Amino acid sequence: MYRRIPFRTCKLRHLDAYNHQTWMTTAVTTSYRCHGTNVMWRRMTGKRADDVTKTSLFIRYYHSTRFERQSRYFSVKCNEIQDHNLGNHLEKKKKKGMHDPGLFQLLGLHEPPDFVTIAQHAISECRSLRSDLIRLQATGNESGVYFKILYGMDNISNKVCTVIDAAEFCRSVHVDKRWRDYANQAFSLIGEYISELNTDVELYSCLDFVSKNEARVVFTEEQMRMIQLLKAEFERDGIHLKDDERQRIAELHQYIAQLESAFTQNITMNAANNRLILPKNDIDNFIPPHFLSPLSDDERSNNVNVPCDEAIVNTILRLCRNPLTRKEAFMNANTSCSENLDVLHSLMAARHALSTLLGFESYADKYLRDKMAQNQSRVSRFLDDIHSSIKNSIAIDMEKLQKAKQVIEGNSDLAPWDIPFYIHLIKSQEHSFHSSELAPYFSGKFLMFFDVILLHKIYHPMMLSPLLSK
Repeated sequence: MYRRIPFRTCKLRHLDAYNHQTWMTTAVTTSYRCHGTNVMWRRMTGKRADDVTKTSLFIRYYHSTRFERQSRYFSVKCNEIQDHNLGNHLEKKKKKGMHDPGLFQLLGLHEPPDFVTIAQHAISECRSLRSDLIRLQATGNESGVYFKILYGMDNISNKVCTVIDAAEFCRSVHVDKRWRDYANQAFSLIGEYISELNTDVELYSCLDFVSKNEARVVFTEEQMRMIQLLKAEFERDGIHLKDDERQRIAELHQYIAQLESAFTQNITMNAANNRLILPKNDIDNFIPPHFLSPLSDDERSNNVNVPCDEAIVNTILRLCRNPLTRKEAFMNANTSCSENLDVLHSLMAARHALSTLLGFESYADKYLRDKMAQNQSRVSRFLDDIHSSIKNSIAIDMEKLQKAKQVIEGNSDLAPWDIPFYIHLIKSQEHSFHSSELAPYFSGKFLMFFDVILLHKIYHPMMLSPLLSK
């Protein structure tokens, strides 16, 4: 969905922000209490209590008749001090800064506008790194220079990809429109900068400087692979072309990124507002009641308003016996975002123009060139081989579906909205089993426990032993 430098470094951040904040609150509260205990001890005895013994000593004196009045006075004052200082601490916590982890564990991402701020900050850091790489190239042929250039390029890639990946995810799934809008702005900023990097002649010169001195330095297999892929990516993006052609390529990259963003946003906005009006009697036995909104206050009304999201539509197609209701759900889900037709046509034209400008036959040729298949003919042969191997099985399955529809509806003409329903029906009959019987085994607690078991297999058992004990 976007252009990027082809290498990156992924880091796992083992910081649970919620637990960290809870611990900080507890620690601060405990600190103020202990400090107050020490003050009380000095007021009563004129001496300083040791950290280990001061709590037990304070409790002993607190229950003493001799110091009852002083203790009451101290308790009030200590609580006032504690509440004041803890309130200041919590207020500071609200004012998070660039060095505090926020949404997606990105440093500084606490409010929607922060997305643009961290994108601009990442671009600024990358420009500084780029200047450092150019200066390193001018220092000479010392072996350490080559590794510094490689790691510098990897650092640039990591910084831009960390932000753009989070922005891409956020603009697609976040429920808050402000978060989606600012994530889209951040995505556009980083996307434009990546296009600029991919046509940067001086950056390519640094990489070429490293690759031409491979004989002088012992690179690992991973480092060699990185150099080769990075050079191929630069060259595939037209680094060898003239200035005006590279400028045209950069403009096409930006235009394509805007179209891709518009395509995704149209789907997201449409999903939020798209609803189905369906007969209640057709779906109320398998759609939860809280999804069914009556069209009027009249309880006798048979129609309900249902959100047209993927999960509900798939459930209707699989379980609804009324073919007209299935057709309504299918057509609504697949034709509701009509504005994307123009976007898709423009996107296809822009991708083709970019591909031919870079010397490829088509966008498919450009996309496949560095993939395992390498060209369109191999993809076609692969698909034809799969079709040949399963052709007989398809014919048998289709015959079963047609017979089932003939029995239930009186005709055997299968429509796209019929296939999920009859597949589910035949499976239930052949195996004397209904998928709803599995539901209790896939509750939230069960799935969470399964995730923990899976993580236990992947990561060190000591990291997850507290979770497993629960």
